[in-house]
Amino acid sequence: KQQPNEVLAKCDVCWTYPCQNGGLCQTLPDRKFSCKCTPGYHGDRCQHKIDACYGNPCRNSGTCKVLEEGRF
Repeated sequence: KQQPNEVLAKCDVCWTYPCQNGGLCQTLPDRKFSCKCTPGYHGDRCQHKIDACYGNPCRNSGTCKVLEEGRF
């Protein structure tokens, strides 16, 4: 016998909160979903933190340090 939560999860894929790090889940057709990530995160489930220091953006031998929400 299925529990009510199991039925809801089968009807609405966002019921199980698949988006991470505060991402907003949007239900799409065919039991698919899309995550709108909060600032500082990316990935299909917002599972990756943006590394603002990637590629060494600082000049003149400066040292890059990530502060918050992907800022440096």
